[in-house]
Amino acid sequence: MFPIIPQNQNQPKPTDPGKVATLLTIIVAALVMGCVMFGAFVVFTGAFNKPAKEMQLSLMAAGMALTNTLLSFVIPPIVAQAATRNANGDRPTFLQAYMTKTIIAVALLEGATLFVIFTIMTEHHWWSLAIAVFLVGLMLNHIPSKMRIEQWLDENGAHEDERPVG
Repeated sequence: MFPIIPQNQNQPKPTDPGKVATLLTIIVAALVMGCVMFGAFVVFTGAFNKPAKEMQLSLMAAGMALTNTLLSFVIPPIVAQAATRNANGDRPTFLQAYMTKTIIAVALLEGATLFVIFTIMTEHHWWSLAIAVFLVGLMLNHIPSKMRIEQWLDENGAHEDERPVG
């Protein structure tokens, strides 16, 4: 089946929401930039200078965009809840769960965005570009702030006494 990858017990858990926000901003920005750069390449190399072709792939990509958008709202909270079920308010465990849920949500949106951009390259439909832009906007919405992370921690039961000073 799948090999079990042991976790590195010596690796420190994140404890500062500000540092987690910075790290997640870098990760989300990198995923967004990959989509934006691929999209810009496709658009500026003349994808719309060619006549539109059949819509089979474009419709499949639109369906995937809808499905992954819905999944990006459903799966990450389930993963975070499972990760923190036995955490007993351990703030670092909750911060790891927040990071994981954010990365999963953005990765779901990124996959759909790249597929939609691929269909722009192959089938040349303008409306696919609107879907790609919408998905990139949703990805950008996942860039966290320190305050947003602290609010999520408080709402989900992380203990206050483990909040770092400063």
